[in-house]
Amino acid sequence: MSKKESKKGLDAAAVFVGFEDEPLKWSEFEGQKKEDRPDATLRHILLRYISFAGSSNANLSDDEKMHAYEAGRVIGVAEGRFELTQQQYDVVKKIVDDGKIKGGGQVDELFSVVFQQQAKNLINEADIIEGGLDKK
Repeated sequence: MSKKESKKGLDAAAVFVGFEDEPLKWSEFEGQKKEDRPDATLRHILLRYISFAGSSNANLSDDEKMHAYEAGRVIGVAEGRFELTQQQYDVVKKIVDDGKIKGGGQVDELFSVVFQQQAKNLINEADIIEGGLDKK
């Protein structure tokens, strides 16, 4: 009998909040009015991090880029709880922990400290799931 690999569980719908505990808004397109913007969620933030994985300052290997892409596919369709394999989780954590992108000879932060720290906290608090999420 083979041992099943544990996975990491996260909540795509976790809302990011500002210093005064107000929900932060996510701009889906340029010029969108603030009142029309959805709350910024872990799903939004992780997909942005992953979409920049190729220019991440974390210097990902080709295998890590593949795992990042696979994680993006899982996160992209998630509306609530989702699970990542250990390899997917590790590369997403690596990208989030680094938090920087390279371009034009510069290295810049992808997000402000408010988004960075909440993303890091949520990633670090991921649930360990033995055998997958319960499908209720």
